[in-house]
Amino acid sequence: MLAYTAEALKALDFGRPPPRAVCKTWFTLHLWRPAHQQQPVAPQQLGHASRRRSADRSMSIAWLNAQSLHNKTDAVQQTITERSIDVLVLSETWHTTSDDMCLRLSAPPGYAVTDATRKMGRSGGFAIVYCQHLKCSILPTPACWRSCVCTHVTTSGPVVIMNIYQPGSEKPSSLFFEKLTNVLEMLVVYSCPVVVGGDFNLRAQDDNNSDTRRFVNLLSSFDMVQHVHGPTHLR
Repeated sequence: MLAYTAEALKALDFGRPPPRAVCKTWFTLHLWRPAHQQQPVAPQQLGHASRRRSADRSMSIAWLNAQSLHNKTDAVQQTITERSIDVLVLSETWHTTSDDMCLRLSAPPGYAVTDATRKMGRSGGFAIVYCQHLKCSILPTPACWRSCVCTHVTTSGPVVIMNIYQPGSEKPSSLFFEKLTNVLEMLVVYSCPVVVGGDFNLRAQDDNNSDTRRFVNLLSSFDMVQHVHGPTHLR
């Protein structure tokens, strides 16, 4: 088996990121991990993400666009309780401070809340309602980007949850895809399952849409698996 020193690997830097196909192979083979944590993958398994299973099926995670949490606290709390949700990620909470009463009223007994407020305007804001036994911490993301990334520690190890909000009134820009790529590359170093969700406001059902293709190809390059196969926005 070939082995490289850190200096030899740094010498391979040509001043630009490697092709996405190369990155996908790295992630598939877990090459960023120490050698003793890497697991061999048969050649026929490469490129077949649909055969892989979720790394942690015992954790129930849900997303909801609240469009103002202030008048929906009872409904949110009831949804968490009835569906036995471990982590509920909320977008468009419209809260202004971490002490906002609507955050506490949304959490059932035994749950805690962490949040990220919108600095400007009325809309925006994220909140994460989670079981108290799951230790939660917010991870840094690029400034002025509508996203929130946190890590939860479960009985089987940490899980990173990434929430993204892309307004439907705005066409995804190249900067959106660039920042999403940067965050996903940053999360690789955590060597744990990463779950991405939120409001992307892309025409996911249209395979001919250029933004949809770019988004799907980007997630595929990071060896991610789609777990949602039906509509999540009903008018």
